[in-house]
Amino acid sequence: MTEEKGWDPQEEFQLIFKQEEYRNRLAQLAIDGKTSLAVKFADVMRSSAALAEALLNYPVRFLEYAKNAAGGQLLNEAPDYAPNITIRIYDLFQPTPLRGIGAAQLGKMIMINGIVVRASFGKPRVLNACFQCKRCGTRQMLAQADSSAVMLKTP
Repeated sequence: MTEEKGWDPQEEFQLIFKQEEYRNRLAQLAIDGKTSLAVKFADVMRSSAALAEALLNYPVRFLEYAKNAAGGQLLNEAPDYAPNITIRIYDLFQPTPLRGIGAAQLGKMIMINGIVVRASFGKPRVLNACFQCKRCGTRQMLAQADSSAVMLKTP
């Protein structure tokens, strides 16, 4: 979806963040020194169905609009506090079953229900390695494209 001429998604989010509930939450963020704002999906839907649909289909782009709008409103509520805000959308109307996640959901915003039973850090994989000669300082870049690429040890 491309933004229609005359439609500003950031303005739509600003209307949401100007509501008393979100103004209070943004002010509380500054008091608590936090950077994450939770936004209920129903509030986005109530404000604009087009914005809600765009958010579901293009979350990266539209979360950026939300972040900018919240940052602008936060400057009004607490001008001395200017963190890098993270917007978290919660309580989508329909959860997606874990087994129902497929290619159609790539790049889309979905909600899943579950219980985290274990968490671990991902293991970074070297994709490009740079080797430097200790004598002359010459550097050589080597792509590590095969599946047996060098694995970095995580701390």
